[in-house]
Amino acid sequence: MTPVEQFAAWRAELSLELDETSEKLKAERARLAVAEVAYREAREANAALQKFAKDAFATLLVNNGIAGPLHARLLDARDEILKGPEGERGGARAATLALEDRNTQLRDAINQIDVALTGARVTQLRPAAAPSRREPAPVEFDNIMPGRAV
Repeated sequence: MTPVEQFAAWRAELSLELDETSEKLKAERARLAVAEVAYREAREANAALQKFAKDAFATLLVNNGIAGPLHARLLDARDEILKGPEGERGGARAATLALEDRNTQLRDAINQIDVALTGARVTQLRPAAAPSRREPAPVEFDNIMPGRAV
């Protein structure tokens, strides 16, 4: 297998991988959109719970008079409400960024292979002869006359 054939084979493999990665990226973006909606809803639910507690115990919050177990449950409620949606959203974001990065790398590799293949085609079209040099003009000694500048 010649280097040109090897590069062409690699280009085909990378093109297939790019197509697969693009499909995965579309699926991850859809998952991210769903996760963003779920996170927004969980954040709104947490804000509603915290607002309810603040309004219900307005005087107790100012004086730090909330009972310890209730206060602990209010703090833990945030984790219970937001933990799942935050994790899903973070995982989807990370996967989306990783797939976008991979797509960029694959496109760069394909573009570099295209440059190499184009260069190979150009060199095939060029003649293989050595570059021509200007030949020096022959000097004829018969027409040189002594004492006279040419």
